[in-house]
Amino acid sequence: MSVRLQTKREQQQEKKVREVLKQLRLRGFSVRREKLVRGNCFRAKSGSCCISGENVIFVDSSLPIEQQLGILTSYLPAQTNPIKQLAA
Repeated sequence: MSVRLQTKREQQQEKKVREVLKQLRLRGFSVRREKLVRGNCFRAKSGSCCISGENVIFVDSSLPIEQQLGILTSYLPAQTNPIKQLAA
């Protein structure tokens, strides 16, 4: 089993993702980052849904980390978005 070493930028992006995940959990979301399956007649996309009363956000882990971060931050209000605060 080979372990892929992350660059410093990837480590920083992953840290931002963890911060956003924490904020989303505080707001009642459950987040699942996994490789979403695609087939001949369908294509699964990252997004949210309600399963048995639980708000769940699915993020395709095969996407670049920047896109995963963008998807996750879109579920946060602007005033609590740690990424937007860092940019200000």
